[in-house]
Amino acid sequence: ARCGSGGGTIAALEYASPDESILVLHAGGDSSRCPTQMILGKAWTNLPHPKYRNPTIWLVDQLVNLCSVARFPKGTIVVAATDCLLKFFDNGGNLPTCNTEYSANTVIGVAVPALLTTAKNHGVYIMPEPTGDSGDQALRIEDPLEVWQKPSIEKLVSTKEPANASFEDSHGDRRAWIDTGLVIFLPGAAATLFKLAETSLSRCTRKGLEALYKGEQSKSQSLEEFARANALKVDLYTDILHNLSWPGQAAKKDDRENPFEAMFSDLPLRVLLAPQGAFLHLGTSSELLSFMTNSVFPELKSQNDLPSDLSHFSFFQSSFQCLGCPKQTKSVTLQSTFPPNTSIGTGSLVEYCDFANYVSLSVGDNCILSGWKDPGESKVSLTIPSNLCVQQLTLNAETGDPNESVFMVYGTNDSIKSPRDDS
Repeated sequence: ARCGSGGGTIAALEYASPDESILVLHAGGDSSRCPTQMILGKAWTNLPHPKYRNPTIWLVDQLVNLCSVARFPKGTIVVAATDCLLKFFDNGGNLPTCNTEYSANTVIGVAVPALLTTAKNHGVYIMPEPTGDSGDQALRIEDPLEVWQKPSIEKLVSTKEPANASFEDSHGDRRAWIDTGLVIFLPGAAATLFKLAETSLSRCTRKGLEALYKGEQSKSQSLEEFARANALKVDLYTDILHNLSWPGQAAKKDDRENPFEAMFSDLPLRVLLAPQGAFLHLGTSSELLSFMTNSVFPELKSQNDLPSDLSHFSFFQSSFQCLGCPKQTKSVTLQSTFPPNTSIGTGSLVEYCDFANYVSLSVGDNCILSGWKDPGESKVSLTIPSNLCVQQLTLNAETGDPNESVFMVYGTNDSIKSPRDDS
């Protein structure tokens, strides 16, 4: 049953103890916008780094440092998305200090500065201007003035009240405080979640759905069918985060017909600001391709419209540098074999492919090729046009026979969730 990011968090608590601190990682759904990662999930996207093999390993490492600095008490629940790379501190040096003035029933969002071209696709916190006491680079926890969802760049630039929605960084680029997807429930707020899992939100849990199913007079459906039809879908951000209270907003909340407002409006929302942090979304094929190729060839950034803060993740670059082949034109290959006559265009990624028995291979620009296996047939030449993603998926995991497989073929920049005619 699909119960959303908030419902999934509630469901996970059924297997946890309220006496311990808990980390809940959301793995990125079906990975429909980045199909090459749908088998394992975006949380385990392969990154060619000796230590950080996937975004989850990197995220956990960052969270350990963040929690040690912010000193969240035992019994805290930390919820995070894993289809991105997050950084809370500058590379190297000592960890910064952080003011930790909050009550036990507080929910904390975490924000980092992001380019407006990135912020327009995510949540944004409108925050007070920093004071001289807080310092421009210090971690700090403050009350948000407003919470927006996917605002336009025009709105981010033009809004000045109750505070500037965007600000200029030291390089002259305009940025906003982006919601990183990290939500922290301190022990009092965590206790509320545990209580709701047993009561109002029990239809998000296995135990709650099983109890409801047993109470049904008619058993015309299986438990699985019943769960799919009756599971309560709760979004962590729309249904929970946006129904918390913060100064200037609580007075406007008088719609008690909204069940989520009644559940969560007594919990205050505060925001931890990490001025040295960065956010890099890896949720689409275009974003993943941009990260993999631009890490080796930064000059490619000017050739696409994707926002990028790659310079903040420069520690990956040394790992990527060894992947380029001299015969290729600014492209990246991972664990793949090629015939002598191979041409790969600019900004393409070839991973886990076996092309050695082809007579020749020609790959265009801006392509992703993944998992292509040698069919063992007569030698032929292969040409892949530009802006195409091709992934081969083996249907028989035991034999790995490439003749028992399917190919996914789609445009690199296709909007996967849009109608086919728009592709």
